Amino acid sequence: MAKEDRSALHEAMEQQCYDDETEVLTESGWKLFRDVTADDRVATLSADGRLEYAPPSNFVASEYDGEMYYVKSRQVDLAVTPNHRMYVNLNRRADEWEGFRLIRMDELPIHKRMRFKKNAAWTGERHETHWIPPVVKFANQNAEGKLTDPITVGMDDWLEFLGYFLSEGSVQRHHQTGVPYRVIISQTNPESAETIRQCLERLPFRFSYDGKNFSINAKQLAEHLAPFGKCHEKYVPDYAKSLPPEQIGILLDALMLGDSYVNKTTGVSIYTTSSRRLADDVTELLLKKGWSGNTYRLREAGEVISNPRGGTSTVTHDIFQVTFIRDGQNEPNINTNGKQHIEKRLYKGTIYCLEVQNHTLYVRRNGIPVWCGNSISVAKAGITATLKSRCALLGAANPKLGRFDQFVPIGEQINMPPSLLSRFDLIFVMTDQPEAQRDGAIAEHIIKTHSVGELIKQHEYEPLPDVDDKYIERALAPVIPDIDPTLLRKYIAYAKRTCFPILSDGAKEALIAYYMRLRNLASGNKPVPVTARQLEALVRLAEASARMRLSSTVDTEDTDRILKIVDSCLRQVAYDAESGSFDIDKLVTGVTKSQRDIIRSVKEAIRNVSGDSGGQARVDEVIEILVQQGFSRDKVEHTLEQLKRGGEVLEPRHGLVKLIG
Repeated sequence: MAKEDRSALHEAMEQQCYDDETEVLTESGWKLFRDVTADDRVATLSADGRLEYAPPSNFVASEYDGEMYYVKSRQVDLAVTPNHRMYVNLNRRADEWEGFRLIRMDELPIHKRMRFKKNAAWTGERHETHWIPPVVKFANQNAEGKLTDPITVGMDDWLEFLGYFLSEGSVQRHHQTGVPYRVIISQTNPESAETIRQCLERLPFRFSYDGKNFSINAKQLAEHLAPFGKCHEKYVPDYAKSLPPEQIGILLDALMLGDSYVNKTTGVSIYTTSSRRLADDVTELLLKKGWSGNTYRLREAGEVISNPRGGTSTVTHDIFQVTFIRDGQNEPNINTNGKQHIEKRLYKGTIYCLEVQNHTLYVRRNGIPVWCGNSISVAKAGITATLKSRCALLGAANPKLGRFDQFVPIGEQINMPPSLLSRFDLIFVMTDQPEAQRDGAIAEHIIKTHSVGELIKQHEYEPLPDVDDKYIERALAPVIPDIDPTLLRKYIAYAKRTCFPILSDGAKEALIAYYMRLRNLASGNKPVPVTARQLEALVRLAEASARMRLSSTVDTEDTDRILKIVDSCLRQVAYDAESGSFDIDKLVTGVTKSQRDIIRSVKEAIRNVSGDSGGQARVDEVIEILVQQGFSRDKVEHTLEQLKRGGEVLEPRHGLVKLIG
């Protein structure tokens, strides 16, 4: 069974998604939507405005070609589909606001003032101490190692020290053994150096200061900090990000002392680092502090810049800046001062989203974070479907009783509801029918495969006479596929990425003619042979045929090929022998028109026979009436049994039946 599924269940669903440049905050940092897995927990906003982390319940990834809404200001940057739900506060008049709620993008007054939200409340869990694990120390090169005692320090003091280290610190290693043994914190500003000194004096480590660097000769401390790596590899440990806002504030203040400055014009604090991961961690810390932070790439690796004192230098690593958005600035307005911050532009590419219980996500685009909505899944026929996630599906199923019965509808033999089964573009019944020529070819292929495998294994264990690589190559030739599987996979992947064929006039005419010819078979009282869904399947299959040829157009050779395939498929799964015609209801509902006719006739006969006898009818009389109408006795008896099992007919006593309801 092959299926092109554009909405998990039905094609009327719509995407509610972000563009491919949008990231979402997870417990393990910022990630592009395509990189989020089921093991991740993403940032979401509770009903009372608290930051929580929750696992996504649904993922969406779909190809999209159409209009997108772009919201762009200094504090907001979003690109969403028209029906995406935005978390906004609309302005009624003057300073009257409606309050934050989720509204579809295409239902927003895009020229009107509105506010977005960038911050959240965070609880966290307070810790009073930090534990530095023991290490093995050697008195000299020949002495036996001794395990030190663990060191416990106050968490607040440790967080302050950690901030200084992340901004200006490094770990020195022994030039011969590579073992970490010393921690260096650089600082030349006298006031800042004094602040760092006071912090170090509260910690149980001996240190010295030469006017430029603080040196801490403590192997246990050095090994504890060594995993942070070099300056461009620094990051905030997870335990620090789980703390409450007041302790996170201690870490932020220390970070700012080392690598920050305040813009004299705007008064905004700006943190600078060469570690992308650290910059991202700082934005998460700011969110948990109750603020927010925008991230920008200030310099790119390899960039040549001029030095203030003359000459030039080359930037070795990317340089990032994080601007601190503090209290009172985290509900930015758009469409103010006569500016329009929302526009529509065409977009062609992949769009992404996911779903969480609170239906809000903390996302960012171009380093600017903001709260926004997520995709919503819906249920149909008791099956939950994600909104329009385009994918291709190949499925295989065995009959319930182990063998396929050609006289029983396929829907009754597979544990899959007809409403879902009908979404497959092609359905083929593969049966094992004895056929001498084909069976002989299969047997010969299997024996050859085993023989060659045994030959190769035996030759590897003990070389055989007259057997060399060319002999083995000739023996393998009959069992090796004509196209290498790896090459075939690459070819298909290339075709899907680069080839987007369009229907030629001839192909359009051929598809319409085939569809209309089948529809015309339904004239009079005959069953409906196909629906518009089968026409859409024809288009998809024709495009796939052209794509395999790497053709930019769907030609008549493609339509000729797929019309033969589809015709063969319909004859297997949608042909009603009783009516002598295609009946798509056999696949869609599991009940053909001829079956509906006999069900209706059986009920009408019961109703006519029962008359005034309390609603009961004799079974033999009902059967006799229907036989006279042309129905076979076996078919009538089978239909009565089906109605009794389905609860539509009751058998009060043997030989009597009664309609329910």
